[in-house]
Amino acid sequence: MSIALGTLYAFFLVALRTAGLAIAVPTWGSRQVPVRVRLGLVLVLAFAVYQGAGAPQVEVPVSLPTLIGASLTETLVGLFGGFAARFTLEAAAAAGSMISIATGLSYGSLIDPLNGAESNALGQILRFAALAFAVEAGLHREALLWLLESLRHNPVGGPLAVDDTLRTALTQSAYCAALAVRVAFPVLALVGASYVALGAIGRVVPQLGLQNLGFSIAVLVGGAAVYALAPEAAHRIGTLAAQGFGVR
Repeated sequence: MSIALGTLYAFFLVALRTAGLAIAVPTWGSRQVPVRVRLGLVLVLAFAVYQGAGAPQVEVPVSLPTLIGASLTETLVGLFGGFAARFTLEAAAAAGSMISIATGLSYGSLIDPLNGAESNALGQILRFAALAFAVEAGLHREALLWLLESLRHNPVGGPLAVDDTLRTALTQSAYCAALAVRVAFPVLALVGASYVALGAIGRVVPQLGLQNLGFSIAVLVGGAAVYALAPEAAHRIGTLAAQGFGVR
């Protein structure tokens, strides 16, 4: 009976780590995927990973606080493991939001039903493009490989390096904030330069009335810059998202 309980408890901990990863990874944790499908995916992946890790057995804790602490720890490890990829993809949405504000396209911002926050069309286009490139680069394979490697380096039921995982997630979030600025900066610079040029021309020849064309010029310049830079930026962000698990 103790062997059966140890096996069941170990699988339970693996399932919790898998569930945390599935929630954080953009492809598996999307709200468009039905809950039953996500639950079935978690159970199938957990069983496969559990068998791949050698079907370990863990002694069942005798106290309820220990059981709750172990469950929360496994879930947090999975969450922090997938946050790197999610934060990288969110950099594309943040860059699109900054570009929309600079070009005046943010007037039509809506509530995004997928993320539950304010969003805009350009940010979602960049994010979905980056997600497509991330899947092409093997985001799902990297996530599964990370899960297997995490069980090898940090077996369930033992001491876990939560501090290192948390530090990696925080570092990745700061890097992704800088990445969003780097992606949006060329477009912002061109739009700003167009405003400066219009202001200078308007001061020299005020009869032209160019101040009425500022919005149109910003949309044209920003749209041309996005058309030229967006594919490469989305490809770069998608590749970085797939590489965010750090498994090589």
